[in-house]
Amino acid sequence: MKISGAREIVVWLAWFLSLPAWAEDTASPPIQFCKQEDTVSLDFCVAVTPYQNATSASTDLYVTITRTRPETDGWLGVGLGSEMNGALMFVLYDDPQDGLRTSIRTATGHHEPIELSAMAMEEGQLLPDIKVVKSAYDDQPPGSSSPPDARGKPRTGTANILIYSAPLWPKTSIDTTSASQPWIWAHNPTSPTPSALKMHSRDENSGYGFFWTDFATALSNPPSSRPPFPRPDKSSPSHLTTTTPPPIYRLGGPSIRNWLFHIHGALASLSFLVLYPLGALLLRTSDSRAFNFHWTTQAFASVLLCLGAGLGWTLSRSIELAHQGVGLAIVAGVAGQILLGWRHHVGFLRTKGGTWMGKMHVWLGRGLLMAGWMNVMLGVSARGYGMLVMLAVAVVAHAEMVFMFRAWGFGMKVPGWGLGKRLVSRLWLGRRGAGRAAAAGGVGEEEGWGWGWERSTLNWLERMRKKMKMKTKIMMRMAA
Repeated sequence: MKISGAREIVVWLAWFLSLPAWAEDTASPPIQFCKQEDTVSLDFCVAVTPYQNATSASTDLYVTITRTRPETDGWLGVGLGSEMNGALMFVLYDDPQDGLRTSIRTATGHHEPIELSAMAMEEGQLLPDIKVVKSAYDDQPPGSSSPPDARGKPRTGTANILIYSAPLWPKTSIDTTSASQPWIWAHNPTSPTPSALKMHSRDENSGYGFFWTDFATALSNPPSSRPPFPRPDKSSPSHLTTTTPPPIYRLGGPSIRNWLFHIHGALASLSFLVLYPLGALLLRTSDSRAFNFHWTTQAFASVLLCLGAGLGWTLSRSIELAHQGVGLAIVAGVAGQILLGWRHHVGFLRTKGGTWMGKMHVWLGRGLLMAGWMNVMLGVSARGYGMLVMLAVAVVAHAEMVFMFRAWGFGMKVPGWGLGKRLVSRLWLGRRGAGRAAAAGGVGEEEGWGWGWERSTLNWLERMRKKMKMKTKIMMRMAA
């Protein structure tokens, strides 16, 4: 009995000592997502192992990211979340002194992601503890055997990131019990780094994408010792992950969402930079059809604006930017402007005189026009267009503002105003026509425009039309 009891104790002791190895061997395989596209210099893998933490009653994530660096450096970003806004992001890029750097970042709205150390958090708020355990280029990293590049640097680097209590991240939902936790990724192989890291910059080879991980299946208890970081295996590029086509969205290339943003901006810009100012000017002409020209042009501009606003509303996942708030206010103001204009016209037909609604219509229209110019600039800035586009829009908006203020009779003294009028006259009417218009008292007036130049021009064009009509009749009679 004693021998039997001793043997039983030895068996139980051996079983107990084998628990760590058994637990490690039976742990769920790591989540893995790999993406490789040689045409855009893209080659990276993400491996994640979620472990339950009994001490914190939460979940820890052991994350490994490997990136094969193109010879032009660039950057790679991987984040937990369905969009950039609020995502917990890890950005890998090359540093001339430190080699591979891994930066922990997040973003607010459509702004550039900033480092987590610079992000203001609420006092007393519980946050996950995030540690970059390793960030370096390896001679032969896990899952890769890429040779060094022309500069002698290993082309593939590895980042090991440990996230204690990942569900505590406050900016977006990280559900470690979900079977479909969203992730985002983006890359740019040519963006300058590190001080000028611009994640909104566009390049024909840059792009982004999404994938989802099955945390519910992969979640397991950790071994007794410190769990190892997962090792990506490119022989099986995806495990417990899903993605949707197209797998790569090009930032600098065509995509439906990208084109819709361009259309949204084009419709709003056409309305405020061309049609609305044109409609306001047409009403001030001496033509008998001025009112019809005015309201049809403004109605067409309003239709385009509503289409653009509808696209913007559809594409927006949330209302956070000043551009969005100002845009909604402008749409509401345009609705009121249409109502005021209609009621003023009805009153004018009845009384043949001005109304208070007409004055409100005029001043509200001026305010909406200036707000529209400003919002076009905000939209160009929020979308991340280049400096040349922003400068061109600013110049056009400023020129129109000066022109409209002078047309509204504010008497702004603009350098070169008289010269500008003469140049426009020459371009529109030619040398003889400009001389006749000046002789009629239009172009030569320097104190206020008064629209005499415009009336003289229309009268001269009408006389020319009648002369051409008469000459045509004479030629037809002679031919008969």
